[in-house]
Amino acid sequence: MKETRAEAPEDRGAGLDVLIVAPGFPASEVDDQCLPALQVLWRAMSVSLPEAKLRAMSLHYPYRSGIRTWQGISVTDIGGRNRMWPLRLLALARAYRTLDALVRNRRPSLIHTFFLRDGGVLAAGFARRRSIPCVGTLVGQDSRASN
Repeated sequence: MKETRAEAPEDRGAGLDVLIVAPGFPASEVDDQCLPALQVLWRAMSVSLPEAKLRAMSLHYPYRSGIRTWQGISVTDIGGRNRMWPLRLLALARAYRTLDALVRNRRPSLIHTFFLRDGGVLAAGFARRRSIPCVGTLVGQDSRASN
């Protein structure tokens, strides 16, 4: 009989490094209006995978740029302000440079992008060029047939 060892809770996610790319990320610990369903997912990921390294990059919201922590997740804000074209290109160029720096410092095992608009296209193209697995999740209004 083959003996199997149950995975200890502290071993879950060991070595896993997930880089989340989203159009917005909660501005603070008390911000419950920014993508509430995704907040539940991100909190659950940090609880169920305690050894995993979770990082996030927010493209448009909050409207300021910087680095911070939310619920134990390191967040890099681009501060794109959801601007219209062609100004949106400036935020996407900054996001590409930031992705490059984040990957150069520590290569993620997976890039997980939410929504399939400019951020999803940016992250998927970047991941393909760097040979990093990328998963996209279609969320909210993006999942309408008209979009």
